[in-house]
Amino acid sequence: MVVVTIMSLLTGVFLFQQRQFDSTTLLRSLAYSVALSIREAQTYGLSVRSFGGEFPAYGIYFNPGTYASEYFLFADTNENGQYDPSTEFVDSYKFQGSYTISNVCAIRGGTPECTSDNFFDWITIIFERPNPEACIATEGPDANVCGTVPPSGYSGAYIQIEGSGGVTRSVTVTTSGQISVGETGS
Repeated sequence: MVVVTIMSLLTGVFLFQQRQFDSTTLLRSLAYSVALSIREAQTYGLSVRSFGGEFPAYGIYFNPGTYASEYFLFADTNENGQYDPSTEFVDSYKFQGSYTISNVCAIRGGTPECTSDNFFDWITIIFERPNPEACIATEGPDANVCGTVPPSGYSGAYIQIEGSGGVTRSVTVTTSGQISVGETGS
């Protein structure tokens, strides 16, 4: 009876740990998918990809307050650095299960300004030929910065994705065009 109890206890612990491992693995995979979507926007922006007979900049739009488990690829046809769903929609990406975009931050002077701190509601990351650099735009005073001089004071941005149990991963984009996946804010 003691052996059966010990074996049941060990099996229960093993199954619980396996579920946590699966959740963490899925979250990491989802973060890489978001990074790949941003890279897709960068590739479209650098290449000669037509949209409506034009060759616009391409970007990714995140709005965790309105679209907690969805984000959009768009063609910035009016060159204002903002997503207009009626004329600029290219593709949408939706998370399955309990995964959400829990926070989006733009980094200015080494300090993150985030949706969770009510600095802004949405952020776009835009890429335009011929440079691989990213332009980061938010609402508010820096709303129309992409394509204008001087550019925004943002040096990067990160998108935090959260899974069940509060486990998070982030996708970081720098204005130099580097995209990476790591722990929150890294």
